[in-house]
Amino acid sequence: MIPLRTSSLTLTPYITITIIALNALAWLFELSLPHETLNDFLTVYGVVPAYFSTPTLITSMFLHGSWSHVLGNSGTCDSFGDNVEDRFGHRPLHPVLPVVRIAAAAGQVAVDPSSTLPTIGASGAIAGRHGRLLRPVPALARADADPLDLPPDCRAAGDRGCSASGS
Repeated sequence: MIPLRTSSLTLTPYITITIIALNALAWLFELSLPHETLNDFLTVYGVVPAYFSTPTLITSMFLHGSWSHVLGNSGTCDSFGDNVEDRFGHRPLHPVLPVVRIAAAAGQVAVDPSSTLPTIGASGAIAGRHGRLLRPVPALARADADPLDLPPDCRAAGDRGCSASGS
C-alpha cells in the first residue's frame, strides 16, 4: 500500500514544509545551471568519497538528479514527515535527518572510498524518517492506495483469508 494522506495530525509540520521548500529551491537552482556548470556544482556540493568534505553531508541532502528523484523524495517527506513531526514534535526531528544522512553517506564512503562520483539526495534521511515511524503511532488515520482494493478486514486477515463479504 502507498500512503496518500493522514487525517489525525495535531501539529502543523513546519519542519517538513521547510525541507520540501528547500528541496524545491535547490532543484530550481539546479535546473537553472548549464550542464557543464551543473556537473561541477554537484561535484562540489555532493558527497564525493575520493575527496570528502564534511559540509557536503548536509548540502548533498538537498540536491537531486531528476524530476522523479526530487518529487519522490519530497512526496515521501510529505507523506511520512508530517506524521513523524506530529508524533515526536518539531525539536526532536531536527537531529534525526542529518544524523541518518551522515550515517548513509559514511556507508557510501566506506563501500567505495575512491569513487569520484557525487552522491546526492536524501534517501538516507528519508529512510531514517521512516525508521522513526517504526515506533508505534497511536490511532493514525491513514488513507492508502490499495492495489488489490481489498476490504479492510481482508487485509487484516492476511493468510487466514476472508469471505466475499469482507469478513
